[in-house]
Amino acid sequence: MYFTKERISTCEIAGAVALCAIHDLRVNLFRFSGFPQIRIDLVENGFQVKISVEDDHPAEESFLLSKAEAMSAAKAFKRSQSEHDPAIFDRVQKALARVVG
Repeated sequence: MYFTKERISTCEIAGAVALCAIHDLRVNLFRFSGFPQIRIDLVENGFQVKISVEDDHPAEESFLLSKAEAMSAAKAFKRSQSEHDPAIFDRVQKALARVVG
């Protein structure tokens, strides 16, 4: 989904989440094999971020980003595709931790 006014797509929001996941991988490693799937859905209060893994025990966790948070993270992703966004990192990290139970 593309937001013309903001010039941001849900793929760029997912990219910002992925950079946070990569940062967490570098620091803590994942306890599941592979890389998590990231899905961004527009909801009434902003964006629902779903993180799921297809491992021995498939699991999914989600959290909300406000529209402002998501747009800010996507803009940061567009500026630097190698640095994670500290403003959303904690929520991504907590969701990743919950996925592995």
